[in-house]
Amino acid sequence: MCDAGFLYQQKSEVQLQISSLLWKATTLSEIPLDPLTSRRLQGNEKAKILVNSFFKEFYQTNARQIQAMEGREHTGQVSNKDRQEREDKFRQGQLAALFCFPTMELGIDISDLSVVHLRNVPPSPANYAQRSGRAGRSGQELGR
Repeated sequence: MCDAGFLYQQKSEVQLQISSLLWKATTLSEIPLDPLTSRRLQGNEKAKILVNSFFKEFYQTNARQIQAMEGREHTGQVSNKDRQEREDKFRQGQLAALFCFPTMELGIDISDLSVVHLRNVPPSPANYAQRSGRAGRSGQELGR
């Protein structure tokens, strides 16, 4: 596969070459099972997984309207210069979303922020209050 250009190998690591993939748009009513990860008894009918109609419709219609929406990460892996630029763009409404680790807990004031999505549960009630407290800081009422 390496000789054919499908894989890139460096020492004992192997990576699929993205250029070897063919992306083809199609409309499905069922999601095919992944033969590598699905578990089924031999001879059983395939379990049918229906396509989520909300997302199917969203990607066929509404997604085209938001194609200019941009989000960036805000983590310790990003340089200070890039983080500052992203914070400024976010404050000005040029970035629709910042994807953060605890960096936003550390006193960054974005006073008109109205929504904070917590992807997982913070380790303590104090962390939860600190993270969710990023929203509603300019006098607007917090959603309960």
